[in-house]
Amino acid sequence: RPRLHSGFAVTPSESPPIKPGESFKFKVEFTPTVPNLCCSDYFTIQHLYGNHCTIFRKATVKGPECSLSCSQMQLVCSADKKKAVKKFEIRNIGSCMLRFQFTVDNNNSCITLQPSQGNIQPMKNLYITVTYSPATRASYFKQIFCLITYHDPISLDIYGLWLKKDESSILKLVNIPTRSKGFPCFMNNVMSVVKRSELPFVSLDRYAFDFGHCPLKKPKQMSFSITNNSTAKFSVTWSQAIKEIFKVQPIRTDLDVNTSVNLIAVFKPLVKDMLYGACLEAQLQTKTVDAATQPPTQEAILPLLIEINLKGHTFDETSCGWVAQYRVEPQCLLLPPCTPRPFHPSHSTLTIHRLGHLPLAFRFHPPILTSFIVKPEQGLIQEDFQIVVVQFYPKELTNDAVYTEKWTLAFNSNENVHQCIVEFEGTVETPTIVVNGGQDVVFPKVYPGTPAELLVDLYNPTRFLLRYSVEILKGDLVLIVEKEGEIWPHEHKQVPWCFHPVGVGELEALVSCTPILSKAEVKSTMATVRAICETTQLEVMPSKVVFQHVIRDCCHERSFKLINNGDAIIRGELTWNDLLCKDNYTDNVIVQLDPPQFSLEPGTSIDVSIYITPLTRGVINIMVGHSQNGLTWSSLIPVAVDCVFPCLQVTDLRHTNTGPLFSRLDFWILLQIKTLNEVLQNVTSGKNQGVEMKLPSYLCTSEAITIELLLENKSTVGVHVALTQRPACDCKPELTVVSFSRSKLLDCCPHKSQVQITPTSAFVKSDDDLILTIKVSYTTVGYVEGIFILTLTPEDCEELNSSLELTLSRISISESSPFINTIDRKENNTFVFNMRPVFIGDYHPFVQTFTLYNNTKIMVCYDVDDKSLHGTPFKYVGHRREISALSRHYLAFTFLPFSCKTYEAEIKLIVNQTSEKLILRGTGISSVFENSQIDDLMYPKSAKLWSLSPLPLFLSISHLDIGPMKQCCVQRQVLFICNQTKDVISFKWHMVKLSNILELRVLPAMGAIQPGQTVECRLVCYSKGWPCYINVCVTCVLASFSKYSTMVQTIQNYREDVVTSLDYFIITERGTQIVELAAPAEDWPQKSYLTFSVTVDVKHDSEGHKQMLPISPSLLRIAPFGTPAGELEEKEWLLITFIIEKILWEALQEKCSSTGSNAPSERYIQFKSLSVQEDAAVPLHVMQTTMEDILYSVWEDVLQYSHSATEQLRRTLLLQLKKQTESSGHYSSLSMNLQNFSTCSCNSSNKLLADQSITASYTSRGLEEYSFSNKH
Repeated sequence: RPRLHSGFAVTPSESPPIKPGESFKFKVEFTPTVPNLCCSDYFTIQHLYGNHCTIFRKATVKGPECSLSCSQMQLVCSADKKKAVKKFEIRNIGSCMLRFQFTVDNNNSCITLQPSQGNIQPMKNLYITVTYSPATRASYFKQIFCLITYHDPISLDIYGLWLKKDESSILKLVNIPTRSKGFPCFMNNVMSVVKRSELPFVSLDRYAFDFGHCPLKKPKQMSFSITNNSTAKFSVTWSQAIKEIFKVQPIRTDLDVNTSVNLIAVFKPLVKDMLYGACLEAQLQTKTVDAATQPPTQEAILPLLIEINLKGHTFDETSCGWVAQYRVEPQCLLLPPCTPRPFHPSHSTLTIHRLGHLPLAFRFHPPILTSFIVKPEQGLIQEDFQIVVVQFYPKELTNDAVYTEKWTLAFNSNENVHQCIVEFEGTVETPTIVVNGGQDVVFPKVYPGTPAELLVDLYNPTRFLLRYSVEILKGDLVLIVEKEGEIWPHEHKQVPWCFHPVGVGELEALVSCTPILSKAEVKSTMATVRAICETTQLEVMPSKVVFQHVIRDCCHERSFKLINNGDAIIRGELTWNDLLCKDNYTDNVIVQLDPPQFSLEPGTSIDVSIYITPLTRGVINIMVGHSQNGLTWSSLIPVAVDCVFPCLQVTDLRHTNTGPLFSRLDFWILLQIKTLNEVLQNVTSGKNQGVEMKLPSYLCTSEAITIELLLENKSTVGVHVALTQRPACDCKPELTVVSFSRSKLLDCCPHKSQVQITPTSAFVKSDDDLILTIKVSYTTVGYVEGIFILTLTPEDCEELNSSLELTLSRISISESSPFINTIDRKENNTFVFNMRPVFIGDYHPFVQTFTLYNNTKIMVCYDVDDKSLHGTPFKYVGHRREISALSRHYLAFTFLPFSCKTYEAEIKLIVNQTSEKLILRGTGISSVFENSQIDDLMYPKSAKLWSLSPLPLFLSISHLDIGPMKQCCVQRQVLFICNQTKDVISFKWHMVKLSNILELRVLPAMGAIQPGQTVECRLVCYSKGWPCYINVCVTCVLASFSKYSTMVQTIQNYREDVVTSLDYFIITERGTQIVELAAPAEDWPQKSYLTFSVTVDVKHDSEGHKQMLPISPSLLRIAPFGTPAGELEEKEWLLITFIIEKILWEALQEKCSSTGSNAPSERYIQFKSLSVQEDAAVPLHVMQTTMEDILYSVWEDVLQYSHSATEQLRRTLLLQLKKQTESSGHYSSLSMNLQNFSTCSCNSSNKLLADQSITASYTSRGLEEYSFSNKH
């Protein structure tokens, strides 16, 4: 099909001779002609030996962007105000200069706009002044369009009113069919643009009048007709030009329905040798009847635009008139493309510039048969320019055709002399895409099991930017194509198609390519795909290349032999693909093939080397293949890489001499072992992420503690481990004089020896282990850090090493200073308590604890300010404010989330005479959280260090999980204390008690263990009713019983000797002297501690059952009355409320256990849950009213789910309720209904009586019967 110019140009079109090594630059220019369109084109560089290359050019044209500050304007005049003035704003929001012009004749209209045309710079605004000067006192309507080059016209409706005194400004408009705005509305009076069969509301048989030459004072007339195409009668009133040069007779005309009236346009010039032009407008009015004031009738205006364009001159017929000075841009106008179905006319603009100072008259002369329409067709330009809108609207549509017309544009009086040719071009195009030039798609010959790829040409012959979809309709080959894509106008797009043959022979498939264009019918293109699959002719030896146990980040080399067993020369390029990655951009491995290209004669072979550098640990599978001519890729040989790298993991931990407060789990958390294992597992070459380890705080007089870490090598390669300590303080060496001739620097830093790790170097074989011993001293007061660089070097790869920084911090406390510390770490210098996720279906507050410990010898006080927790899902339930010496304390918080999100709250924790922030963070989840903290921390359940080097005294467990257990129940666990010493050891267990939550005891609480014996103990856990998840420590104090007994016997003997020596004395020269015995030195046995951790998980009673009921009855606090009489009344009401709630509890228990539904108990659950959480006192009348309302709402359920077991209990409770209410004088309506209930529960015929009693009770309390039925 013919192609229109795209706007691209290359200069120069031909280059001079270019010497070797030199270059020449071409200049590509683009001149946009159609706004908001994508343009593209090709140009080819040719030389003497043929085509060199083809370059694809594309550009996106962005048209002007503008808007008006208003679309309607109302101007009001009166007897006191003859003229109305308003302003509006035109905004240029685009990036190019804006040229605009308003369609208003300021000389012949009562509406004037200043300025009426001009230019606006990008991102600038311009104010337009509108002046309304009415000549009559009738209502007025004027629709003005703002014409903008290469932009849709923008309409502005102006309504003018003339008001009498004390009248309101109401303009009566006729309700006519809604017209589209912009371009369709602007062209509506010259051509219907919505439908071909649609007529305008009012039509004229002509809109342009060219009177030509007219003598002075001899009027010239031209007739025309106006037709009413509507269903209402109206009148037409015409305006007149200045001095009545142009006018319409008669000025006022009445039009009936579907009738036409002939009118006369008159031209009466006054000055010789002059050009004349004007636009006359008509006001349409109709008679409307006001329903409130019938009769009379009122006139209403029709908001329609009716204009005629008139032109003439008074030059002699033999005179050439004025010389026309003009410029037309562009002279060749290309319009946007159109689609045939559905057809939407396109439009564009051209501009006529007036270059001189004289007026310029113009008129378009179309060919006899035309497909274009212009507006205005003629006119008189008295300002700088005139914008003309050109519409493409062929009378007969031809698919895929180019319409080109040449119009004559004549100027001034002598049109034969002053004229130019303007060319219009438009297209009607069906969106379509040509596949492979309309030919079949034929793949080259391939081999079984190897994919083949071919670049298929997709050509867009239209001027539309199309999206397309490709669909495989049928076929016997597995074809992989690009399902969707985008193609530019006139673009030849090379799209890769790939197929995998499943058999040998000729294969065929049918593919459909469908373009996608909004609101347009498209034409799909069918293409037949053919391929031939043959047997392969290349062989490899061996069949697979394996890299076994190779080190990561090192280059390794293997080779294979490539053999040509065919009868022809095979040329190709060797490539590789990662089998786990679709594209070849993988971060797992670096592969290099040598040689990259090959050429094999028949019967020859070559050796191919594979150089691989694995980047990750594990198994990597790749496929080496070859491609011919860059199109077909065939697999040759698989390559398997087993990459190894040292992987050390901390699998066990043991601590000694650490006191009674810390368990093995505490040190696992403090030392961040989980984080350390994650870093060691993903260690890379070079510097890695550091790990900060926190150590407990001790008194300055304490002995050093020892922590042993068991490191195991989980990889198949050995590793060299090296530890280097870095200075972590500001201490500098001191200059010390040794002799007169020599001096040296002595490193006297007291902090360097506080934290030590041994050994500093070691070699760990595969599946072997290493024990790192951390020794921490507390001889210097304050905060001390130990920084160590852990370096890992693989065996036989000294050039590869990985390092990470270990920071161990500890605090030493002075003996007289109170100090409280925590197990949890700080985040950004703030304590953070990360709670476990809680299921939002729980209706109980869930208790978790934040641990504080006091490792000093004095009692320390603290305080918790929890005022900020009001209104949050968190609540502080502890009341203790002090921690005893050498003990732990647990701050208990409840968490009851309402939705699946993360909640945060902040409280003030006053410890160590400092106010610290504690952030509580909890998450609500939609499913039950089953994982334990031990699983999350990867805590080892087996103690390997004990088996490697057993201790003389040890427990059979280091951690114990208790639960899930129910509320208010007891669980027991068995553990053992082993004594491998040669001495009798006494033991004593410390009880753990959390008030109102739980209590842990070990029985027997004390006793003695014989040498080489084991004592069985029982851990008893008492749950007191709160659902919770708490970690606690249980400590056993051990001491040598033999040494203790010996010391006690020594002291006893000393006391007896002292008493006996009172009877003896010594006579000396100075007199007698009593014999004094020396007291024995006290050598009490050293205490040792065995500590294990316990995780207690208490679930509320509803879990594990279908019912979802809250806490058992009568756990709400009732607001007291405050008087002695009120206290007695309070007890009576409390008993009544308890009985009511007990009945309700039993009924809901039966319903939920029978059906599994909890809908009737939702209000009860919400009320109970909120009251317990807020711990707020509930007034008695509120409590009783709520219980009654809920009982009424489930009355049917109480009757339906009554069974023999609970029926007897319910009758007993009813009798108690009746007796209690009669004795107290409070016989409420509820008790009456419960009496009826007790009778009708056995006899269903009395059910109506019970329902009537319930209804009466509702009415007596001011409740509607349907209110609760709607809620429940």
